[in-house]
Amino acid sequence: MAPRTTAGQAFIHLLKGYIGPGCLSLPWAVSQVGFLGGAIAIAIMSFWSSYNCWTIVKIKRYIERANMENFRVNETDETKSAKSETASSVASSALTYPDFLALCICTQQLAICTVFFSFIGENIYAVCELVPEAVPSIFTSHIGVMTVALPFIMGLSFIPSLDALTPVMVAGTLLLFSGFGVVGYVISLVWEDRPTDPVDIQWKSAPLALCAILYSYEGICLILPIESSMAEPKKFKMVFWSAMFCIALILATVSMVCVYAFGEVTNGSVTAFLLEEYKGNTSVIVFLMVANTAVSLSVLFTYPIQLFPTLEILGPKFTKCSFMSNITEVFPKMTIPGDSLLLRVCLVILTYTVAVIVPNVQALISLAGAVAGSSSALLIPPMLELALIEHLETQPDVTKSPKISNPSFRQSMSAQNPSLLMSLWRHDLSGKYWKMKLKCYCSFWMGFIFFLIGAYASIADILSIWTSKD
Repeated sequence: MAPRTTAGQAFIHLLKGYIGPGCLSLPWAVSQVGFLGGAIAIAIMSFWSSYNCWTIVKIKRYIERANMENFRVNETDETKSAKSETASSVASSALTYPDFLALCICTQQLAICTVFFSFIGENIYAVCELVPEAVPSIFTSHIGVMTVALPFIMGLSFIPSLDALTPVMVAGTLLLFSGFGVVGYVISLVWEDRPTDPVDIQWKSAPLALCAILYSYEGICLILPIESSMAEPKKFKMVFWSAMFCIALILATVSMVCVYAFGEVTNGSVTAFLLEEYKGNTSVIVFLMVANTAVSLSVLFTYPIQLFPTLEILGPKFTKCSFMSNITEVFPKMTIPGDSLLLRVCLVILTYTVAVIVPNVQALISLAGAVAGSSSALLIPPMLELALIEHLETQPDVTKSPKISNPSFRQSMSAQNPSLLMSLWRHDLSGKYWKMKLKCYCSFWMGFIFFLIGAYASIADILSIWTSKD
């Protein structure tokens, strides 16, 4: 059994899991929508995504309580099996379309890992450009830097559990806030020379900016693994909302202060932007190089935790293939069922390859936020909650503690596939839970509209980048 984490460790995992390249791309987003628009967008996205995340936790706990009650009432082999399911698989089984849920979560996490690769490449490359004679030739290209980072990321990705990963996350958190501290010192040095021109709102880029803001909440899919790994899950509510408040405050502060101090930010990484902007200023350039390196190392240390949700989903599927199962037998066993070093190697190589193909970090961030972020944070939670409501309405007496008889909750939820799909289209507000249904419908369709607009704008932006190349 994997070691359990404390409330403090869970807080650190949440804080560092959420704050990464997305935070450093927010100054660009605020530059597109202005201070007021940026503040409102960050507040809305923070509450919307956090509320949806907590909804997932509540649904998962309901399923666990229901299965436990059934275990006490009728201790059958089926309920024993249900009791032993992991948190992520329990949540997945509640969805009417579990394959869609798994696809969205895996896409979200692998997109985040891909952005991490691209971010490290862009930021370290920006530092090396300033001292080309002092670094090996491989560091003189974006792809070269990512290639050098590959074995280090691979090694960190072999850490087997969240508990063992805690020292790495602490180091990453210290590096990140050290980088923020150095940037704050640079702000104090250039404060008197800060731009006085107002920030012009770029309406054409507003959808991309909103996608970048949503992407900044890049720890969405870490919620269930972190909650499940706690020694005392009952403390998770306090840990979760405390972390979400701190994260929203940090994201808003960093983005607003940077734009106020430096003016319009034109790069998806504010530290890389500052290196280019102040490369002729000898009084601050060294500090900016230190800050850039610190945040890049912080992102490198954060990479492995972003793999865990994907590992929990793909691990069992990976071992179902007899050929892959025979191969993984020669590798050391990991704490997650079905997990293996081979699976981790494949995922790391995949994210590296995509980062090489689409090296523009801002384009990757916007696309990840539009497609993967909106699916995981805005579409899946209301679908899950609506599925639970559909299930509750089929119970003989929903006012009592649910006692799930055969078929199991998982089976009954799966049997509702057609009814849930039709419910999304016909907006059925009948029944005692009509207010909850209305909330789910509104949340789902707003998220779907965000998904369509953001995906179109992001893909168009990537195509324009490719077509503009010589």
